[in-house]
Amino acid sequence: MRHSVLLAVLLGACLPDPGGYVIVQDGGVGAIDAPGRDAPGRDSGGAGDGGPGRDGGGDDLCGLPVTCTDGCPLPWVLASIEDLPGGAECGGRVARFAVLPDESTCSCGMLAADDPIPRLAFTIGFVPPSTVVVASEDDQVVGIDATSDRLVWSAPSRDQPGDVFPLAEPAVGPAHAAVAYRPRGSTQLRRLDLHATDDGRLVRSFDLSAVEAFGISGATLSPWSRTSLRAVKPNGGYAAADIDPWIPNLVGPPYHTASRESFFLQRIDSFFWDGTYRVVWTGERSDLSGPERHRVWSYRRTIREDDNRVPLGSNCRNTPDDRAFDLECTFPHAVGHPYDDTGMFALCEQGARTRIVRMETFDNVCHDVLDTSELFPSARISDIAIALDDYWDE
Repeated sequence: MRHSVLLAVLLGACLPDPGGYVIVQDGGVGAIDAPGRDAPGRDSGGAGDGGPGRDGGGDDLCGLPVTCTDGCPLPWVLASIEDLPGGAECGGRVARFAVLPDESTCSCGMLAADDPIPRLAFTIGFVPPSTVVVASEDDQVVGIDATSDRLVWSAPSRDQPGDVFPLAEPAVGPAHAAVAYRPRGSTQLRRLDLHATDDGRLVRSFDLSAVEAFGISGATLSPWSRTSLRAVKPNGGYAAADIDPWIPNLVGPPYHTASRESFFLQRIDSFFWDGTYRVVWTGERSDLSGPERHRVWSYRRTIREDDNRVPLGSNCRNTPDDRAFDLECTFPHAVGHPYDDTGMFALCEQGARTRIVRMETFDNVCHDVLDTSELFPSARISDIAIALDDYWDE
């Protein structure tokens, strides 16, 4: 259910910005047996549908039971699952959940692509109509056809992958897979590699230090253009600005602005879907103490340009039955909920334990989608992504 009326009242009231923002107006890789595709967004559930073998559901150690009863329709929440050393020897996995119109989720099981997913599956993204992209540190980037759970291509991964998202060349066909990298141990993205989704060839490599984007901590697709990315600086500069890497330069003034004393935004996700622009950030506030300093900020709007006010951040305080949430979360990443304009899916982490949660913004209620305890013992949920059939308003 959408919260459009309430949000419109809040935004229309022009309340002082509670988050400390100052708002201004803004004017050689080979293909590997590429499989055929079924209808985009609907399949048999992939490797985790409970059949025989390592990846099946039920009692299988490495799998995840399937709970979807009508295939696996888009949208999806995707999660990259690492297999940490000394564990079950399951290898890297991708957990997939269908997001249903009633705002709930069901499990589509695991993707394993015959076990070529990198064991330390660090970062995940999606390129329509059906390519799941997983990148590991100093190892591989792989493209997997989700409708058949087969490896399509593999390419070298360099440094530490930070973000994966679709990006297109100007005036040229479908989007490719963009992988943003940071040097090991750094918080700043320095390079963006663009891989063709049919065979994984390196189409272009961008030096992010060549544009004003230098110093960005997170990047995602721009919901306004297939050829631009949207980036965030961790403290000051801009909360979100679109960058044309082909020029390279910022596309006009930043849409969300800056002066964020005590705010440290780390990652960003955005899309346009069903008439709504969504932006979601994760980060923390240094002016607070305790677990509530870690937040997820969500912005939605039905018109393209406006006063892009960033609202109060959300965290996990309660469960649906009004009990206190039993895990103090840091949030490595979060994505918007397609069917709930103000809801999010977030990766909630505390030490070695991680959860994927569905967050309700206004009351800070969190619903569990996946807990590490439901996976094989050496598993760690490392990243999440939202998979849509189209992300852009063009």
